[in-house]
Amino acid sequence: MKKSLAIAGALAGAMAFTPASALAGLTEDTISGVLNFNGGPTNWFDQANGNVPGTSSDIQPLAVVNDPDPGFVEFMFLDGFTGLNVDVDQSTILVHQFAADDSNNNGGTAGSNYFDIWLNDLDFPGGQAIGHVGVLSNQFPGLQVTFGAHSVHLSLPEFSPLPHGGLQALLSIAPVPIPGAVWLGALGLGLVGWAKRRMR
Repeated sequence: MKKSLAIAGALAGAMAFTPASALAGLTEDTISGVLNFNGGPTNWFDQANGNVPGTSSDIQPLAVVNDPDPGFVEFMFLDGFTGLNVDVDQSTILVHQFAADDSNNNGGTAGSNYFDIWLNDLDFPGGQAIGHVGVLSNQFPGLQVTFGAHSVHLSLPEFSPLPHGGLQALLSIAPVPIPGAVWLGALGLGLVGWAKRRMR
C-alpha cells in the first residue's frame, strides 16, 4: 500500500506541480524582432539599417534563442545616442536600454526614446502558444506589455532620462499548459486520494 501511495505521489508531483516553463522552453527556437522608435516604421533590429553592432548575431532581425550561452544577446541596437538589447532565454525576456556613452551620462544628457518592441514567432516545443507573460521587474516608467499566441509587444509611450547603467525590464514567459500533463496531474492526485482511502 505504501508503494502505491509513493508511486501516486511521485506521478502527481512530477506532472501536476512542475511549471510549464520547466517542461518546455524557447531554447533553439528561431524568432524575429522589430524595434521602432517614436512611432516610425524603420526596424532598427534589422542589420540592413546600419545600427546593429558587430557583436550581435549576423542574422538580425532573426535570432535563435541560445539559453545555454549567458553572453549571447538575441537582439542588439546601438547608435550615437542609445543602445538597446533584448536577451531571450528559455522562459525570460530581459530588455536593457542604456546611453551610448554611459560614462558621460549623469541621467540628464540622454534619455529613453519612445519605443515599440515586437518579438514574433515565439513557439514553444510542439507549437505551444504563449499562455502567460509576467513582469518580474521593471525600471521603465509607463512600460506596457501585451502578448498574443506567439508574440510579445513592449511599448514605452513616454520619454524618461537614462541613469548610469540604463533601465531594465525582466519578463517571464510560459506556454499554455499541455493538456496531457494536466490530465496526468489530475490522475496522479486521484491516485493519491484513492491510496489514502485504502489505508484507512
